[in-house]
Amino acid sequence: MGYHSYTFGYLVGELARRATGPRMCELLREWITAPLGIEGRLYFAAPEESLPGLARLEEQARPWPAAPDSGAVILAPWENRPSADFGNNGEILGADIPSVGIATAHGLAAMYNAVLQGRLVDSARLAELSALAFEGVDQVFGTPARMALGFPIGRMGASPEENRTAFGWPGGGGSYAYADPARGVAFALTKNRLVPNFDTALSVTTILAGHLTGTR
Repeated sequence: MGYHSYTFGYLVGELARRATGPRMCELLREWITAPLGIEGRLYFAAPEESLPGLARLEEQARPWPAAPDSGAVILAPWENRPSADFGNNGEILGADIPSVGIATAHGLAAMYNAVLQGRLVDSARLAELSALAFEGVDQVFGTPARMALGFPIGRMGASPEENRTAFGWPGGGGSYAYADPARGVAFALTKNRLVPNFDTALSVTTILAGHLTGTR
């Protein structure tokens, strides 16, 4: 098993495209954003007219950590150091890349909430989304991994005792979104200042978890 930040979307997206015909950006709109009323808040391939209104990414001023030297870890440049210039590029923003979405926090949280509420998948499919499919060492990052079908399992920063049905994805530069079926919580945090950590997301999710459990 290995982390596939870009290729996973193309592999799954091509199956959907060949089975249905439309491109993934069209399927995202038809199946998700239009029914949920979040058009303009979640895209694959942003329309050209929307580009001037998008928030621009920026990089932090302090130096980024050096890339690991270990031959056991294989990271693309975006994973080593997310690039604001790459993320702001109009051709990238307008490309139909099925694993690189353009989203607001509201759009992501609304999508995950619709999953929890049964609007996008039924209860059986939700159980599959949050069920353990792989546990071992990620052959890209060289770190322990617990994966459902397409999602890491467990809320970032949660203790081992906390439920392991939460699923979602961290994003390059410090963004994070997840759904927690056990608690009925959908969460998303997006950042336009790229950093090499998830300190902000961890701080906010820790506060959220404290409110849910009655602690501070």
